[in-house]
Amino acid sequence: MKREAMGLLAGLMLGAQATAWGAGPASPTGPDTESVPGERKELTGRVLGASPGILYVESAHGPAVPLRVTHATRLAGRRIPREQSVEAFLRQSLPPGSPVRATFDVRTHPDGTPENVASTVDRP
Repeated sequence: MKREAMGLLAGLMLGAQATAWGAGPASPTGPDTESVPGERKELTGRVLGASPGILYVESAHGPAVPLRVTHATRLAGRRIPREQSVEAFLRQSLPPGSPVRATFDVRTHPDGTPENVASTVDRP
């Protein structure tokens, strides 16, 4: 538990730095996003846990990476039903320890805060 908490804390503190793997074209801003599209990234790792709208993934490179998940995010090829909360869907579909592969955009808000917004999350 202590290792998991330290991994989450390190991921939150180093989130922007930890997302520097892989690159591709930016995607258009969707209805569930508030910021300008950023650089497309890919991450493979295992699920550490979920909180409202955030999936924490421990990358193969070490640190935990927080990924914002919305109803526009595709999980295993389908979208989260609007009538179900994102957190409940994540906890049910991706329990801690599940291996995942995610694609996401690193976006920067007007105040300079970076955020990782997941577009797809799949089990490899």
